[in-house]
Amino acid sequence: METFINNSTRGDMATIKKFKGINSKENTQPLFNEKVELLNLHTLLPEEMDSLKRMWHDQLSSNSFYKLRKLIVSICCKLLNVIPYNMLERLLKLEKLTIAECDSTKSIFELQTVSSGMESQGLLFFLEHA
Repeated sequence: METFINNSTRGDMATIKKFKGINSKENTQPLFNEKVELLNLHTLLPEEMDSLKRMWHDQLSSNSFYKLRKLIVSICCKLLNVIPYNMLERLLKLEKLTIAECDSTKSIFELQTVSSGMESQGLLFFLEHA
């Protein structure tokens, strides 16, 4: 699971609805880079990705992840932050968020002061506690 996302083209990825990443011990890059365009992804399940520190690249394709409804992260021992600030407005359809056995995780949502002119109003999540 080292280079599946990093080496894929936009056309390869556009129709994927569910992605499960497992057993990555060597890759320290973000799970998704700026070239990835996942227009229809509903479910994301990164699991046992021991060296993963960041899931998202700082500059993602503008249309990706808007349909994501379920994010289940487990056994990602070095993951520091699950959802950075630049992902918040993309994940408005997120219904289920589960984080388990991610020992290094310091924050689930990375919140910043809005200084770039981007409006933060309306970026509220309604997630059920299970």
